[in-house]
Amino acid sequence: MLPTRRFKFSYLVRSDGGLEQRSVVVPVEVRSRGRPSPSPFPGPRPVLVFSAGFLTQPSAYGRLIDGLVDAGCAVVTYGTTFESLSAPLDDLDHARLLLSVWREAEAAQAESNLAPGSLFLVGHSRGAKLSVLAAAQAAAEGGTSTQGSSRPQLPDPPAGLILLDPADGSFEPQDPARFPSALAVLRAAQAETEASGQDADTRARDTSVSGAAQGPGRVQSLGGLPVLVLGAARGVDCVPKAKGAKAFFQATPGPSALVTLADAGHMQFADRSDGLLQSVCATGRARHEDIADTSAALTAAFAWGVAGALEAARAEAEALAQAEAAMLGASAPGRDGRGQAGQSQGKGKDGGGAAGVEEEGGVEVRARVGREELRRWCKGALRDSVLRTELAVAEAG
Repeated sequence: MLPTRRFKFSYLVRSDGGLEQRSVVVPVEVRSRGRPSPSPFPGPRPVLVFSAGFLTQPSAYGRLIDGLVDAGCAVVTYGTTFESLSAPLDDLDHARLLLSVWREAEAAQAESNLAPGSLFLVGHSRGAKLSVLAAAQAAAEGGTSTQGSSRPQLPDPPAGLILLDPADGSFEPQDPARFPSALAVLRAAQAETEASGQDADTRARDTSVSGAAQGPGRVQSLGGLPVLVLGAARGVDCVPKAKGAKAFFQATPGPSALVTLADAGHMQFADRSDGLLQSVCATGRARHEDIADTSAALTAAFAWGVAGALEAARAEAEALAQAEAAMLGASAPGRDGRGQAGQSQGKGKDGGGAAGVEEEGGVEVRARVGREELRRWCKGALRDSVLRTELAVAEAG
């Protein structure tokens, strides 16, 4: 484990007297071990930024996080013990907090011997919703700030999203100005993607989002972002079907997979030892340990798979750049071998869905993921699982 990082975060709390500004210190931990042998894919290990459920701390997910670390992933967690039921962070502030954690994760990699790897946003319940909103916010603001801007630099685009029994809200109505719908963001991106006659990669860059009520506005990367959704079939007592896993899967505009755990309850992704937490929602017949182990295996397989696809795309872009430089001459006016090759790679070939996006030398490097890859990764991860599951996959567009 790397040394704990801490940063200050300020937000507004609504009280009887109006708005009160609070400033808190947020701890960020990065856990990793040696790469598994044999390694599932070449290249740097995936980095997973994990967001816990509503008013839940990452320590409640000990077995799940241990499983991800054992699978060779670097796992970034952050605490929100300052949040309470009477004064919760609204979704906009929490998405902004997640962006700050995301930046800290990148800084931790840069300052350590941990080789930088493809970064994924992972979340359970409300944490899954926040992962979608944060990814949309980063895309809306262009990935990085303009030179000379007073705004903090935004993190690079994520390689993918992993949503563990996501919840877009509860049964009670919420103020859309403070708690915008992640499903609305995804559906608007999906509608724009489907309406466009452009190729999948261009659609992903041009997708726009509206009507998210002061939430993330313009989405540039969600259209081609690969997404893994895990659903708890026994979780409808806490998460309405219309706001749960299947709804997220159906709204996802990019290549995606949905694995439904037939005998899992909504809170069984967390450890059994937290009795108070487990009493909130119904419990399915499956063991908590089996749910955590299966979830970790699926998450790691998906992350390693997308990271491997990105590594292959990056290598191909490099080869194209070298070939173009050799053919045209690196000093030809108006030509940048690496940039031109990278842009050609962004348009891709026919077949398969557009997938993870990363910046390479200022140019998007885009991997390709289709149904075959998604199905293979998920089935491989489920090979040793004792749970009853159902798998569905979809390509972009």
